[in-house]
Amino acid sequence: MDAVDAEVVAQLKLTDERICATFHVPGYMVGIGPPPPYTDIQSINLQYYTQALQNPIENRELLLEQGLELSKPYGIEFDLDALARMDTKSQMAFAKDGVAGSIFSSNEARAMFNRKPKPGGESPMAQNQMYSLEALKKRDSAAPAPSSIASPPVPGPPADTPPAKAVTDEEIDVIEYTSGSLMRKALAA
Repeated sequence: MDAVDAEVVAQLKLTDERICATFHVPGYMVGIGPPPPYTDIQSINLQYYTQALQNPIENRELLLEQGLELSKPYGIEFDLDALARMDTKSQMAFAKDGVAGSIFSSNEARAMFNRKPKPGGESPMAQNQMYSLEALKKRDSAAPAPSSIASPPVPGPPADTPPAKAVTDEEIDVIEYTSGSLMRKALAA
């Protein structure tokens, strides 16, 4: 680059920062400065998508729909799943939460990771203790069912146990004296 070109670049401020600002690309995505220290990779990718990619992608979709004269039930939608392919931790959490929340089936979650379907994984699952609000309302408004199970008899002492012997007043005095003297010895020690 000669001096004239360098002067033109300086006058037009064609620096890396200016080019990033023109294309709405965060500087750290092209190696100008460090990434924000307070975010994870998912947040950085989301910021890059919303700041730099979303507008051109949606404009292309709209232009293609208009150029091909597509009517309302048909449209063009780019597959954006590839943008999140590197963030497997967030993808795995999304799939797990979707299956746990009965949003999609296990096989649909497996398809997100290019895995073969498993038998029994075709329908969304729910935990056994989860009921619809309508089912709970019907259950609570219904009269309680009569108990057909008789309560078991209260067990008594076993038949082979001899009856308990009555304790005399003298025996009680001896027990109290012995326990009292043992207590005094324990406290003195």
